[in-house]
Amino acid sequence: METVAAEPASIENVGSELKTGANVSPLPVATPYEMRITRMAGGEVRISGPVPNQRVMSVLHAAAQAVSGGAKVQDEMSLASGMPDERWPEMAKTALAALGRLDEGMATITDMQGHLTGHVSAPARRQIVLAILDRSRAGTWTTEINLPVVRAVPYRFVATLTARDAIIYHGYAPDDATRQEMITAIGEIAPSADSGGKIRLADGMPNDNWPTIVVRALGALATLRSGTLRISDMSVKIDGAVTGDGDLRRLKARSDNDWKLNVFALDPTPSASLIIEIASVGTATAGGQLPPGLDVDSLKAALPELTLSDGLKIRAAGNATGWKEALSAAAATLPRIAKGRILIGDGSVEVHGRMKPGFSAQASRAAVRAILPPGWRLEFHLGEAPPPSRVTLERLVSGEISIGGFLPEGFVQEGLPDGLVTDPETGLDVGGGGDPEEWAGIVKSGFSLLSVISEGSLTIEPGKITAEGLLAPGQDLAAAKRWLETSTGDGWNIDLDALKEIPAANDAIRINLASGESERLVNGYWLPVTDTSPAEAQCREQFAEIEASRTITFVAGSRRISRTADTALDRLTGITLACLAQETGQALEIGGHTDAVGASGKNQRLSEARARAVRDALIARGVPAGLLLVRGYGEEHPIADNDTEAGRALNRRISLHWAAAPRAAKSVAGHAVVPPAGAKHKTTHQPDPVKAGALKNSAKAALLTDPEY
Repeated sequence: METVAAEPASIENVGSELKTGANVSPLPVATPYEMRITRMAGGEVRISGPVPNQRVMSVLHAAAQAVSGGAKVQDEMSLASGMPDERWPEMAKTALAALGRLDEGMATITDMQGHLTGHVSAPARRQIVLAILDRSRAGTWTTEINLPVVRAVPYRFVATLTARDAIIYHGYAPDDATRQEMITAIGEIAPSADSGGKIRLADGMPNDNWPTIVVRALGALATLRSGTLRISDMSVKIDGAVTGDGDLRRLKARSDNDWKLNVFALDPTPSASLIIEIASVGTATAGGQLPPGLDVDSLKAALPELTLSDGLKIRAAGNATGWKEALSAAAATLPRIAKGRILIGDGSVEVHGRMKPGFSAQASRAAVRAILPPGWRLEFHLGEAPPPSRVTLERLVSGEISIGGFLPEGFVQEGLPDGLVTDPETGLDVGGGGDPEEWAGIVKSGFSLLSVISEGSLTIEPGKITAEGLLAPGQDLAAAKRWLETSTGDGWNIDLDALKEIPAANDAIRINLASGESERLVNGYWLPVTDTSPAEAQCREQFAEIEASRTITFVAGSRRISRTADTALDRLTGITLACLAQETGQALEIGGHTDAVGASGKNQRLSEARARAVRDALIARGVPAGLLLVRGYGEEHPIADNDTEAGRALNRRISLHWAAAPRAAKSVAGHAVVPPAGAKHKTTHQPDPVKAGALKNSAKAALLTDPEY
């Protein structure tokens, strides 16, 4: 459910009594439980009606203030029992959220029935209001939301029937019901997926019978092979061609006597036709039948960008006059179209689709018209290039993440991440340029990044992602940028320089972007959070996973741990602390291993040094020294071929095993066992930061001064 104001907690339903000190006074009963909220054009809000308790009253008052935008809030709420359902307060919040998107309006809630009336200045805002009500899981809603309606003079409707039995249309309708009736009639007459258009609401309809005339005229248009219907007020005109005299008679039978018909019958002999499909930029295919005098080679020469279908062939009949000029017109049009279709045939050229950025539909039409020979008809239905897609995601004060802007055409908004709300100011529309599938992944990555930003925003535009604000405490800017670069892939410029890091205090919690897991800061190390004390079998399994991953490795000939092992050491520390916190009487044995390069005696000593290096790394992270055992195995137990560098790298490793803890270790007091949050344990001592820091520094110094480095 969309919220309109920051809240310290969700609304709670309480009893029907108001307690003041030691006295208890019963609240009056409201039947029906009715609230009325009005938002004026200037933002002023008036809210009246019963509420079950003081907390709900405070929350709704704060929400009303947020909706008012700083204007006056007239609060006439009163305490009363009789609330019909514990979700009733959520209905009131939904009403306020919806009113915040209206220019002015009123919401009435009677028990669990809501009714919203008002005005909006744009269809997109109306859709946002309906979406808010639709997402509400409390009660049911009815609406009367009006758009500003222009007066159209003359009152027009235009529809073009293409050679592919599709109708392209535009015009006016007096209301939603009539508009839907007209669209339904078009769908029945021309069910082609290529049909489409726009009907705007407008006043000025010349006659109540006008919608009926439109539907009848569309039926007459359907008898044509191709043509155009034009209705201006009560004047009806149809231009085009029918296949033969029989269709011409049917057209006249469906037409009124005062309609103007400029229609001729074609030769019933099928003529040549060519269809060029532009599915995307740089991809064009052609199919159909060519007239005599043209062959596939000449078509390839005229349009080298095309991929020709196997079914393309030369028709024995048909008139080839003007076809070379028509192909030249197609060649001039192709580089300008982002997506669409070109149809050549019957002495006509039809162009449908959308322009590429940088080209004008009007100029392109003029260029094509100049190429076509006299007598050829041109139908040009190319829309201008879509604006660049651009969206901004913002972390709100309430903790929610909003999105607003313009997404690519074809983007499915239902696929947006859960918890993402539409920005009430800018709204969210679809229809821009860009790959909708690619943008869906980018938006998802941006949403994940904002989950580790305490306050700020992220903007996505073609080929570029920028962010500004404050990272959550402990988040690393360089790591966040690496993660975003990996998740977005090539072709995107990532600019996070305006994001600021915030240091974290010891025991702070953060989210690891790469793994999605929670981590706790312990003595300067971010360790995975283990919510429960794992069973012994789980401990063994997790130690085995770390060992099998071979992620704790060493530099050749050295006890120095590879830089890539930090994450594995952090995870090993978290698991060790969780498992040893149970005081099972066991310890962790860390075994060191080497490759077979060099003398075996030296390798034995090196393996012991490597085990100690891992032990020191765990101690520095807070693991009790007395519960860690070390053992060197030298080169005795290889897991890979020592004859290859890759195999030797795998053999430079550590192994992890359970072992009985030393007798003294079981009773040593003050061992720094740091249990995970929520774990059940007996030891409550926390590590001494001074000692832990000294141990960490001494371990680091030992590594740096070791002669085997």
